[in-house]
Amino acid sequence: MANGSSLKTSYGWRQFLFDVHLWLGLGSGLVVSILCFTGAYLAFQPAVENWLNRDLYRRASEQPTLSVEELLVKVRQNGDDYTGLEIPTDPSRPWSLLKGRRSVLVEPATGALMAEPRPFLDGSFRFCFRLHRWLLVEQSIGRAITGAATLIFVLILLTGVVLWFQKTAKSRRRGLMLRWKVSWKRLNYDSHLVLGLYAAIPLTVMAVSGLFWSYRGPFVATTYRVLDGTSPPSPEKRSEKSEDGATNYDLPYQTVRDYFEGRHPEPGKLRINFPRVGEATFAVVKHREAGLGALPVRDEVHFRTGDGVVEKEELFENKSRAEKTLSLIKVIHTGEFYGSFSLIVYIVCSLIGALLPISGTIMWWYRTKGRPFARGPKETRR
Repeated sequence: MANGSSLKTSYGWRQFLFDVHLWLGLGSGLVVSILCFTGAYLAFQPAVENWLNRDLYRRASEQPTLSVEELLVKVRQNGDDYTGLEIPTDPSRPWSLLKGRRSVLVEPATGALMAEPRPFLDGSFRFCFRLHRWLLVEQSIGRAITGAATLIFVLILLTGVVLWFQKTAKSRRRGLMLRWKVSWKRLNYDSHLVLGLYAAIPLTVMAVSGLFWSYRGPFVATTYRVLDGTSPPSPEKRSEKSEDGATNYDLPYQTVRDYFEGRHPEPGKLRINFPRVGEATFAVVKHREAGLGALPVRDEVHFRTGDGVVEKEELFENKSRAEKTLSLIKVIHTGEFYGSFSLIVYIVCSLIGALLPISGTIMWWYRTKGRPFARGPKETRR
């Protein structure tokens, strides 16, 4: 009995949590660092691309804007076929003509084609995307590895927060501030403790939302069960869009703009998807602008091609809580849900997340070498 009591005393729940935190961190640290670092790069890339194309995103003419009908008459003279048109909220920016996933900028005052946006390090972006999603291996294998590492990372973050409260029970200030005039080993320890706490919530949100791409079915089912108390609806069968026939550009554009200006005047980009001749309806999507307190929600409305009567509305405000969450899952994961503010927070926290396994491994290495993180001779307890 005495030995059992001694064992319980020497190995309690705190030591158990520490061991879980340590060994899961060592086992998944390399993958977690890769995911966090590449995630920061992928989040940063669109902002840099916009900055590099800032000269293209300014209108070349101050003349009045043409109507959509007049603009399409001019741009169609070159014989190209387009799949859609994007109209930004900012009147000083050019419009975009869409060709599938590609786009070409057009001057809305003259209908003159300008240029395609220049990609920023397009090759490295695709490389980092594959590394982030699949670790550059076969997709099913890579998805399983990154999904498991992300699940483990969530557990590491949760145990880390519990250990932080246990470590700083006598002095919370010690766990909230970095001390710079200490040995580098002590600074490594303090940065792991302090920065890990500050980044814990954003990193947890990133990790949990990232599970959507590894475990889509269970993630969707759990989201509906938790937020709506129901099972997810059966997916609708989407009718395949015909690739035959000419594109129908003769649409009630003014009716569409009047509808959105009257019903949904919030700032946002309007995208008109051109139907084929003979199709009864066409879709118009409004992507609202993100900002502090303003989510980048998506509203989709289907109009009749002839008279512009609304046939179907898929508005964000009419969605259930689970549907709203799932429709925003990408911007929740990338940090774009509140515009530049949340994006910067996410990038900083992603870089911290990439460093946490490194600092943790350094701490473990010195412990195993018999060199614990003792205070230096000039360091005193605060």
